Amino acid sequence: MPQLRLSATPRPTTLRPDPTFRMDLDSALNDKPAEGATATEMLRADHRQMKQLFAEFSKDKGEPLVRKVAARAVCMQIELHDTLERKVFYPAFRERERQMIDWFLHEHDEVMRIVLDIRDREEWNDECDAAMARLSTLVERHAREEEDELFPIVDRMGETWLRDLGIAIVKQKEALTRSTKALEGPAT
Repeated sequence: MPQLRLSATPRPTTLRPDPTFRMDLDSALNDKPAEGATATEMLRADHRQMKQLFAEFSKDKGEPLVRKVAARAVCMQIELHDTLERKVFYPAFRERERQMIDWFLHEHDEVMRIVLDIRDREEWNDECDAAMARLSTLVERHAREEEDELFPIVDRMGETWLRDLGIAIVKQKEALTRSTKALEGPAT
């Protein structure tokens, strides 16, 4: 089981649109086609995207409705990443690294509880900011643990196998993003 690392809770956050920031997989992989990337390269790109979203969210203390919409955008990306790891990535290693995968799934459950709490809120207030700060801390810690502890094991599985798994991730991501209605939650 990965060691728990404690980190300071970041400041509450908000999102300021950045016209140069793109939430697509290809740009996150530095112009490398998604189909040619390995599974761990794709998931690292997702981690960078989420870190960027949280950083943007923390820069601006806008109106509550703007913060609520921005928080839901962050939550949608987390939900997409969660689904990709649960349906494609983790099952590929579960038999080999059961204890580690079980721990990461436990962390995903904790993150998703906060995501659902944020999405279900009617009004944005200080409690919501605190939930987003906690979410940022958990997501950052989880990504760091995956990249430091699981990905080195996975990367030894072989380039071809990792690219095939990457293709499976791309296909799942494409299937999930064709219709985002299920991920969007109630209209704001």
